[in-house]
Amino acid sequence: MTSSICPACKSVSGIRTISYGMPESELDERKFVYGGCCLEDFNPTLKCIDCDWEGEFVTVATLMSLD
Repeated sequence: MTSSICPACKSVSGIRTISYGMPESELDERKFVYGGCCLEDFNPTLKCIDCDWEGEFVTVATLMSLD
C-alpha cells in the first residue's frame, strides 16, 4: 500500500496508482485502481478511493524546474 496522503481529503489510506490498459489478471485493489483501456498524454496517475480525487503529486523540485 502506498504511504501518500490525499491532497484533497487528507486520507492516508485512500491513494491508489491508476493502472491503464488491459490487465491480464485482477488488480491488487490495495495498490491499484483501473483507469480504462485508453492512455492519453495527460492521464492522472493517482486516485483517492475515499474522495475520488485524481491527479499526481508535484514535488517542489518539479515546480522549480518549470521556471
